[in-house]
Amino acid sequence: MSDLFSSDADAAQGPVPLAERLRPKTVDEVIGQAQLLAPDAPLGAMLASGQLTSLIFWGPPGVGKTTLARLLADHTDLFFEQISAIFSGVADLKKCFEAARLRHKNGRGTLLFVDEIHRFNRAQQDGFLPYIEWMRSIGLTVRSKMGFYPILKMVQFYWWGPVQRTRRLS
Repeated sequence: MSDLFSSDADAAQGPVPLAERLRPKTVDEVIGQAQLLAPDAPLGAMLASGQLTSLIFWGPPGVGKTTLARLLADHTDLFFEQISAIFSGVADLKKCFEAARLRHKNGRGTLLFVDEIHRFNRAQQDGFLPYIEWMRSIGLTVRSKMGFYPILKMVQFYWWGPVQRTRRLS
């Protein structure tokens, strides 16, 4: 790589956006969110045990919720399946659940990542209930008022604050 704005990958697969090149590749590279990731914090303890529960990350855009969800799946060797509540419905959820069930039967877990989960209605959210015990789910929301129904009692909520400058990049 000759400078920050070009890389060896540019020639092979086209230009990679700068944000993608700077994105953390492991949980240890994540900066900020110590209230969640420190060894004695909730996600830090889950990572140390190698076991995740189903979660909802709630916070403003751009603080690393999606990136960390991918890293959690990698760290715990779970298949990462991503859907958007804006573009998905019950049929899409059923396909995800069936694929996760098959992976589970073959010894591989699934982390189902649902972006904008607050946009799902009650029936769509109820669809998670039979699967949430053995399939890990991470939902994302930026809304302050969420209409989660029975799923509320089965997941843990984590607030993501704005990223604080913790060290100077040189």
